[in-house]
Amino acid sequence: MLEIPEDIKDNIDQATEPRQLARRLYFEGWRISSIARHLKIKRSTVNSWKHRDEWEKVSRLERVEIALEARIVQLIAKEVKGNGEYKELDALMRQLVQAARVRRYEQPGGN
Repeated sequence: MLEIPEDIKDNIDQATEPRQLARRLYFEGWRISSIARHLKIKRSTVNSWKHRDEWEKVSRLERVEIALEARIVQLIAKEVKGNGEYKELDALMRQLVQAARVRRYEQPGGN
């Protein structure tokens, strides 16, 4: 089973929606049973979320955007930020803008 790194574990907001966290863990390669055990919820609940929200149909680009947004939210919520956090936030925001450009060009007539 994959483990959440300590620096990320410390930054996970207690109010994080379990469904969103489950989806993120699934995108990171966790198995449904491992997610359920980690979040202390029924496996059938996680499996139901997976099917209802069609996690398997989410594109790679959308998965990247979800990960970027999650990290950006963590950094923004951090009360005291150092230079490293500001640099990371700037880099993540630029990556999010680039992902938006890719999405725009993927659309019909988006060149």
